[in-house]
Amino acid sequence: MTTLQSARRKITLSYSPVFCVLITVVFASVPIRFSCAANSSSVAQRYPSIYGDTALKRVVLLGIDHTIRERFDTADSIFSELADRYPKSPVGPLFRAAVLQTKMLDHEDGRPVRQLKTLIRETIDKAERWRKRAPEDPEPIFYQAGAHGYRAVYESHWGGWFAALKQGLKAANRFKEIIELDPTFFDAYVGLGNYLYWKSAKTGFIRWLPFIPDNRQKGIKYLRRAVDKGVFSTQTARTSLMWVLLDYGFPEEALGIAEKLHEEYPEAKAFLWGIGLSSLAAYRWGECIEAFDSLQARIAAEGPGNYFNLIECAYYKAEASYKAGDYTRCREECRRAFSYPAPAETKKRLKNRLSKLEKRYRELGKYAQKEG
Repeated sequence: MTTLQSARRKITLSYSPVFCVLITVVFASVPIRFSCAANSSSVAQRYPSIYGDTALKRVVLLGIDHTIRERFDTADSIFSELADRYPKSPVGPLFRAAVLQTKMLDHEDGRPVRQLKTLIRETIDKAERWRKRAPEDPEPIFYQAGAHGYRAVYESHWGGWFAALKQGLKAANRFKEIIELDPTFFDAYVGLGNYLYWKSAKTGFIRWLPFIPDNRQKGIKYLRRAVDKGVFSTQTARTSLMWVLLDYGFPEEALGIAEKLHEEYPEAKAFLWGIGLSSLAAYRWGECIEAFDSLQARIAAEGPGNYFNLIECAYYKAEASYKAGDYTRCREECRRAFSYPAPAETKKRLKNRLSKLEKRYRELGKYAQKEG
């Protein structure tokens, strides 16, 4: 497996911790360009718009900011209060799902799935009731798109590909509906751009067929449009573009985006993953190791959890060390990965990683014996 392929394995629709902000916030930070004035007063009272209601918008953006900065408890408290204040609105459950899924991905822990699915279902049901009252209003369509997007993320990471594509298609179709209602609704291009790119990226083995389009460039175009013209999704679009460009083979540009985002959100580990993997793909071995050293220290300080992320850090540092010709450091990182008391489920998910590290360790052991 090449260095770039190794990086790609981390960032495609398997959605490892590096992707926690990418898709979660994609669907969580898109306010709808819809004026409350266009809505009936009764509907507006039941379903206040996160775009038209200035105070509500400010609270939602604050919760999103806390989510990006990995202040999960604070963010959940904000959105729980919104859910209590507006019990008929899908706003509260959608953003609570965003926080929960971000936390699940950050910790590589799928156990809270029952709560996540409950929040997703609640969002879809409440948004559907809103649509029946205001069929021309794009905002409830957004909430449905976001909910299906969250389910797609979960299925791609812990479930199955078919279920992930099914939910992703539902989300994409609803983003298309929004764009059809208003082509200048640039925030919606983030969700659709991600879907178009990653769907094509993961079906590359059949793109040669004439009826299977390659929409990767179109997806990138949509993401760039959102970066340039989005109202509330600019940061999300930048994050999405970072991972897409890395997967597409432009690690230097991806690295530049990751470094800028890390400067703006130093608390967020997601952008350190971006720096580490972009550096790996760009053959910047020292920068890669430095980024994963920082990540390892942060993860260990927060609590190792199920050791998934710590093993990942060791894996990528071993990979970079090997490429740099530092075989002593490579063996050290292999030993580090083996030393973690990870539960059986973690070892099962990282079976291929651990197997490769074991082979590399034995290979370098034989090399050391010959040199000795």
